[in-house]
Amino acid sequence: MDPIDRLFRHDPFDYSQTGKNLLVAASRQAFIHHYDGCQQYRRLCDLVGVTPRDVSRWTDLGRIPHVFVGTLKERDLLSVPRSRVVREFTSSGTGGRQSRICLDKGSFDRVVLSARNIHDRLGMVSPEQEVNYLCFSYDPSRASELGTSFTDDLLTSFTGKREVFYTIRWDDSRGDFSFDKEGTRTRLETFQAQPHPVRLLGFPAFIYLFLQEAVAARGAPYSLGPMSWVMTGGGWKTLADQAVSKDTFISDVSTWLSIPRENVRDMYGMVEHGIPYVDCSRHRLHVPIYARVFVRDPETMRELGPGEVGLLQFQTPYITSYPSHSLLTTDLGTWEPSCPCGLPGPLVKILGRGGVKKHKGCAITAAEAFL
Repeated sequence: MDPIDRLFRHDPFDYSQTGKNLLVAASRQAFIHHYDGCQQYRRLCDLVGVTPRDVSRWTDLGRIPHVFVGTLKERDLLSVPRSRVVREFTSSGTGGRQSRICLDKGSFDRVVLSARNIHDRLGMVSPEQEVNYLCFSYDPSRASELGTSFTDDLLTSFTGKREVFYTIRWDDSRGDFSFDKEGTRTRLETFQAQPHPVRLLGFPAFIYLFLQEAVAARGAPYSLGPMSWVMTGGGWKTLADQAVSKDTFISDVSTWLSIPRENVRDMYGMVEHGIPYVDCSRHRLHVPIYARVFVRDPETMRELGPGEVGLLQFQTPYITSYPSHSLLTTDLGTWEPSCPCGLPGPLVKILGRGGVKKHKGCAITAAEAFL
């Protein structure tokens, strides 16, 4: 088994020397692969004077040259023949600049395995349960190429599935997506009356604003029970003027649905990177051993320490189809070395997008459907 596959069959939160060695070996192999397989990336590496020979230790990983996320919206970069691509995804809805992400079979299998392993270690995988799903995101029958549709399909595979209802549905009369508020209310009432757990997935703005209105209208909270979950991803974006703090979101949503606070979890991810950063029971985003997160000074690209705010750079070796194994984003954030929950490894905190011009992403386009 090669180093990359060996890493992704390992405990996602093993930060022992064994786990670190696995990540270093896998990262070096991925670096070699992209350096040899993508001419544009090789030119970049040669320009900055860093080659795979320069990466052999944990402390060397920060030297791996990064690709800027905006490049993936403007360049078709591949490190494998296009004939080996088995899945393609886009990073945004109908508006804004899109990244088109191509995955070969190995990359696709590893990203699925990584997500399952991470969620399993965080207690969110229950294959023996039959669960009803309310997905506050796009109906994949009309948006199958969106990364969010792939995420929903993946998250709903962590349990047995009874019914999956998508709240953002295609409206033929408008020729666009719209939020099916009445259909969502009806389906949630139906799910509540059944003996099965319910999981609400998707954009936090949609979930919060819908539940706020629905609970006020019915005059009482829903009662979904202790085995039900809310799993969010994305942001408030164009609904930012109505945004609430993370703690308020957790408190209100858990009360409105009558579920435990620890069953309300957030996740950060981007289709260009693929690795999910998922809340623990203390509601902090953990970095698995499948990835490294660096925070960079926007002006100097200097690596910043705990608590310092800068641009987020993500690394992961699972990707062999295109050179996104080291990716500099436009998102601002910080990192911390540990979590009081006891799970090993660092934390990442997302503070929002940097820069003046903000391009549409999935949550922005989805928010417009809610309006």
